[in-house]
Amino acid sequence: MKRIFLLSTGVLFLCISLLISSCDEGNDEIINFKTLNLDSPQNIKLDTLNRTLTWDVVPNASSYSVKHSLLDFSPATAISNSYYLGDEYVDSWQTFYIKANGSTQGTTIYNESGSTEYTFVCPVNKTLLEAPAPHSIGYTVVERPSTDVVKIKVDWESVEHAGKYKYTFSHTSSGVTSSQSETTPELYSKNLIVRTENIYYFYLTALPSEGEPYINSATTVVRLDGHLLKEK
Repeated sequence: MKRIFLLSTGVLFLCISLLISSCDEGNDEIINFKTLNLDSPQNIKLDTLNRTLTWDVVPNASSYSVKHSLLDFSPATAISNSYYLGDEYVDSWQTFYIKANGSTQGTTIYNESGSTEYTFVCPVNKTLLEAPAPHSIGYTVVERPSTDVVKIKVDWESVEHAGKYKYTFSHTSSGVTSSQSETTPELYSKNLIVRTENIYYFYLTALPSEGEPYINSATTVVRLDGHLLKEK
């Protein structure tokens, strides 16, 4: 009788185990996760009074990474959509790169966003120079060495408190430099060689005199169509 009882108990336990296992398998739920990319931060602004950068909130971002340059391998982390500049990043031109960090919300995984580039200057102890006026930048033909080459003189109006000027003369709008130099405020001009089949861009920045409490101006860009210089 004991053997029969033990056998019956064993069979009953096995049946219950199989029943529970069967029920568990029937209740298994397959969870499908989806992956989305976060939007890049937009509408970055500088609050000069509070030395703070702000931007629009990126939905589902866990935080934000703020790089002080492309070679910044230890970016700062902002838990909200703002970043305090402090004393280190004022009174000079800066380029920051801000991106939204990813998160998991329910069954959705949000990947980090791409970076948004923002160039700015936060004047605190110094004053930003006025940018050269685009309408004040003009040119005159000085010489025609050949039918497709022209030597021109570029002139511009002086900027108050500027000690010198930096210019870049480029074949493309991307700023690829074909020639670059600085000139003194006594000249306000530069002679350049132009090929009549090219389109050029002239970049001009006003720089303060050494030791003066001013910051480089923003850069003014004007376009020059070489074909307009062809001799008629």
